[in-house]
Amino acid sequence: MSENTCSPGPGGKVSAAPSLGGTVPWRRSGVLPGGWIRAWFTHLWKMGVRGIVTKHRNGKEALKPQWPPAFDEDNLRAMINSTKDLMWSADRNYRLIAANEPFLDSLEEVTGARFKPGDSLMVADVPGAAATTHWHAHFERALGGEAFTTEEYVAHSREAHLQVGYAPIRANGNVVGVAMVSRDITEMRKAQLELERSHARMRAAALQKASILDALPAQVALLDPAGMIGEVNEAWRVAVERSGLRIDDHGVGEDVRSVARLLMGEEIFRREGVADGLSSVLQGRSAGFTLEYRSPAEGPPLWFQLRIAPLSSRDGAVVMHLDVTDRREAQEAVLRSHALLEDRVVERTKELLLKNEELEAETEKNKRLGREIVKRNEELMSSITYASYIQRSLIPERRKFDFFNGMGLVFRPRDVVSGDFLWCHGTSDHFVVAVADCTGHGVPGAMMSMLGHDLLDHIVVEHGEHDPRRILEQLDGAINRLFTSSEGLHVMDGMDISVVVVDKRTMELTFSGAGLPLLAIRDGAPILFPGSKATIGGRWVCGEKEFCLHRHQLRRGDRLGLFTDGYGDQFGGQQNKKLLRRGFLSILVEQSMLDAAQAAQAIDRHFTGWMGKQEQVDDVLVLILDV
Repeated sequence: MSENTCSPGPGGKVSAAPSLGGTVPWRRSGVLPGGWIRAWFTHLWKMGVRGIVTKHRNGKEALKPQWPPAFDEDNLRAMINSTKDLMWSADRNYRLIAANEPFLDSLEEVTGARFKPGDSLMVADVPGAAATTHWHAHFERALGGEAFTTEEYVAHSREAHLQVGYAPIRANGNVVGVAMVSRDITEMRKAQLELERSHARMRAAALQKASILDALPAQVALLDPAGMIGEVNEAWRVAVERSGLRIDDHGVGEDVRSVARLLMGEEIFRREGVADGLSSVLQGRSAGFTLEYRSPAEGPPLWFQLRIAPLSSRDGAVVMHLDVTDRREAQEAVLRSHALLEDRVVERTKELLLKNEELEAETEKNKRLGREIVKRNEELMSSITYASYIQRSLIPERRKFDFFNGMGLVFRPRDVVSGDFLWCHGTSDHFVVAVADCTGHGVPGAMMSMLGHDLLDHIVVEHGEHDPRRILEQLDGAINRLFTSSEGLHVMDGMDISVVVVDKRTMELTFSGAGLPLLAIRDGAPILFPGSKATIGGRWVCGEKEFCLHRHQLRRGDRLGLFTDGYGDQFGGQQNKKLLRRGFLSILVEQSMLDAAQAAQAIDRHFTGWMGKQEQVDDVLVLILDV
């Protein structure tokens, strides 16, 4: 309860009491009447006080109570006056009996008068202090024989919280006055408030972390240093429920080893050394543990990848569980193809041996050549298979662009697989198209492009997001969360991307770009919509990321161009220089008189001529759409 401390004044008036929690420096002024110190100690003793607290900064060390029979009054006075607590007593008529120096100094600071024993505490109102009647009520309560403590709040000179104790003074069985002690507990209250705020911040951080974990497509569990499951995400909970196993609370609070035994099966758990791998990560002896295994559950074969990595922010580990059945089936198909090829080579070799024994030496050479062909075919088939899989997954068919009058595409990977990808999705009301350039080339870039494609499916198709700026923000957040999960595994790569959304009903276009622009051409005149400097994922040290949002009203006959920076970055020409973005944009405008497909062919031919004998330096992707 917050109250303003005050004392009753003459004639029933109520005046503000002194600032009991003030920081008036100690001083000794004059000699007080000789008998008041022993009387004051008598009051304290009756109030339950059995000693005097000396001034210590930590407030925890106190002197044991000592009251020698012949203790010197000056020493007693010095001890009472050395405390910062305010101590005073008054008789039944509100006249001051005794007080320590801090109380007299504080009262003088507020009233302007120096009080002495016998003076009435019924002082006149103090300007600026709110008058109340609770001081009088507390005093009368103590005069009734009750000893108690109250907490009060004052704010006329400074804000302070006070703890005030009241105790009756008795003589011959009668209450003849009241003894009071006031202590400043402001810092304690401030510390308590800060502790409550800290708890609120911790609760908010916990909610935020839970939402981040639930946004991840993988099944994730966070472990403490002992391997106990502390938190799991929604994907983990769904997987446990679908397993049909009896795992209380999805394993939270249990040892992850016990849960893994149930999900993987005891045989796989022991054979693959999961317990040892987990221990090595938790004890800091390993930077990670990865395992692929086939599920022991009945039904179609399912393959999973188990990955355990140390937490970077605190002790413990993160467990990620992914379904890799599709990739595993593709690998097995490649292995079967290789096995068939080996069988054919061996069969052909046997035929040659049977036909002519004289060619035995040549046959042996052919066998070695056959094994080399098998090895090279394994590498080539692996790359081609992955390239074919990525191309089927990331390049939409032309029929998906039937909303537009024409579509042209230039797609030239630097290697067999590409880090550039094209993505689109159409509904009855909207059409969303994105062109992205992932950091890196070859397999790393292709894997990043696959991740970007899946995240766009998750954001746009599954959750129905049609605001291009929100699409970029969610894509950036997902990439950052996926690649900052463990120490030593930080991935600073990301992607540049342009996202266009067309409202099919109003023909309004909205665009947001992260490092990539959009070119619109109307009647041969170009309109360039720049993208933001911020990119998706990667390292960003320029403050909070912000993605631009552009709006444009389309008309039939307009042309749109989305592209990565590979075309402009290519070295070539007579001086072997880069074409740069400005030169590339001029080529797009020059070809605007052709339809989209013909323009793409012309742009592709120009790239071949410009590059000449130089090596291609980057993946190239150019999309042309006629409205």
